[in-house]
Amino acid sequence: ALAASSSQAQEPSLPAGLETLAPLPTAPTDAAPPPAARRIPLPSLSGFWEWRAGFRVQHDPHEKSASIGETRIQLRLDQEGDRATATVVADGIADPVLAADDLDLETGDGPLDLRQANLLIRPFSWMDAKIGRQINTWGTGDLLFINDLFPKDWNAFFIGRDDDYLKAPSDAAKASLFSDWINLDLVYVPRFDHDRFIDGRRLSFWNAGLGRRSGRDAEVDAETPDRWFEDDEWAVRLYRTIGPYEAAAYGYDGFWKSPAGHDPATGRATFPRLQAFGASLRGPLGRGILSLEGGWYDSRDDRSGEDPAVRNSELRLLAGYEQELLRDLTGGIQYYAERMLDYGAYR
Repeated sequence: ALAASSSQAQEPSLPAGLETLAPLPTAPTDAAPPPAARRIPLPSLSGFWEWRAGFRVQHDPHEKSASIGETRIQLRLDQEGDRATATVVADGIADPVLAADDLDLETGDGPLDLRQANLLIRPFSWMDAKIGRQINTWGTGDLLFINDLFPKDWNAFFIGRDDDYLKAPSDAAKASLFSDWINLDLVYVPRFDHDRFIDGRRLSFWNAGLGRRSGRDAEVDAETPDRWFEDDEWAVRLYRTIGPYEAAAYGYDGFWKSPAGHDPATGRATFPRLQAFGASLRGPLGRGILSLEGGWYDSRDDRSGEDPAVRNSELRLLAGYEQELLRDLTGGIQYYAERMLDYGAYR
C-alpha cells in the first residue's frame, strides 16, 4: 500500500541545469532477483506442555488407583517449500502410572512418542504423495469407525487424553490422485500397524479365557505379524461429490487391528487376516447433515465361522445426523449396528 501511494505522488522538480541530464539506467522490472536474495523459508516450530491426572472412584483389584498422571511436552516442526513439506511431531512423556522405560515407537511406550515424521510432495497438480510416519483417517462416524481401519489408541481415549490421541500413527506411504470425475486415496503400510489396544496395564478388561475381568494380573500377550513387506496392509478410498452429497467406496486388506483370535497351543492373542469393503454417503437433509456408512468385514482365517479361536466375519452399519441447535452449538445422534455372520456356526 505504501509503494502504491508513493508511485502516485507528484515527483519534485529537478534543480535548474539538471533537467537535461539523462536518467540513470534501471534494471528491468521483470528481472529475477540475484541468488543472494532468494531465501529459504525458516521452519515453523510450535508445541505445548500439559499435565493430566485421572483416578478411579471405585476399587479395581487388578489396576492402580490412578489411571493417568502424565506430563507431556509436544514439539512440532514444519518446513514448507513450493512442492514439498516436511513435518515432525514428537511428544516427550513422563508418567509414573505406566513406568515404561523401554522405548517402543509402535505402542507409544517410553519417554518419546513419535507422532509424525513425514515428507509431503506435490509432483503434479493432480497428485500428492506422503511418505513416513503419519496419521490417516476417513469415514463419516464421530468416534465410531467402520471403514477407517487405521490404528487407534484406545487406552488414550478411555483414560482421558485429548481426542487427537485416539488416532495412532502408522509408518506408511500415501498417494492422493485428483480428477474432475473421481478422486483416489491409496495407503500402503509395509509392516502391520496394530491398534494400541487395551492390554490390562492401564485398564482392566473382560478376559474370556479366565471368565472374569482381569488387568495387570493377566496382561494380553499378543503375537504380532511384523515381517516387512509380507505382513503388510493396503487401504483404498474412491470418492467424489454428487450434487450436494459426498459419496465414497472403501477397501482394506490386512489384519484385525486389535487381537481378534488366540492360538490354542500357546494361549497368546493373535491378529487374524482381514479384508473389508464398504461405502458411505454424507450430505444435507432438512436443516442438518445426514451420514450413512456400511462395511463388510471378511475374516479370512475363518470364513465359515466354525473356528472358535478366530473372530467371525461381520456386517457393520452406521447412521448419523447432526444439526446446529444454537450459534456455536451442534447436536448430533448416531445409530450403530454390528451383526456377526455365521452365528449358528459360532454357537
